[in-house]
Amino acid sequence: MQNNPEIEQITDYAISLAKKKKHEYVLIEHLFLSLVLYEPFAKCLAKYGVDVENLVKDLHSYLDRIQNPQISKNAPKKTNAIERVFNRSVTQVLFTGRRYVTTIDLFLSITSETHSHASYYILSLESIKLNSQTSGTNTTKNQMLS
Repeated sequence: MQNNPEIEQITDYAISLAKKKKHEYVLIEHLFLSLVLYEPFAKCLAKYGVDVENLVKDLHSYLDRIQNPQISKNAPKKTNAIERVFNRSVTQVLFTGRRYVTTIDLFLSITSETHSHASYYILSLESIKLNSQTSGTNTTKNQMLS
């Protein structure tokens, strides 16, 4: 399996968000915000009618309310949920015979973490589901990227 520079960039930014906000842990919400702020993915969401600007504001607002001060000067630690997200993404890639994780793999994996605030925000993105259903076709990864 090959490393994907865009996933590394998204992950690094999620860690920097957690550091900036002085959080002890990198949460799924940091990762989701980083993903939404990644311009090609943001364009994909906007294409499906998502108000990206409002979603970014909501995620920042949620993360700003977290009372989880960073105890040490070390980098924030990853949570078990973050581990599951990445493991699920890699598993999706392996089972489909591809070589690297994409932003869509990461997004789909985040949607599976139902006990997170990121999941709540994703559920609020009903326009993705509605747009794919009203077009009369199933939305595939390739359709979301085109």
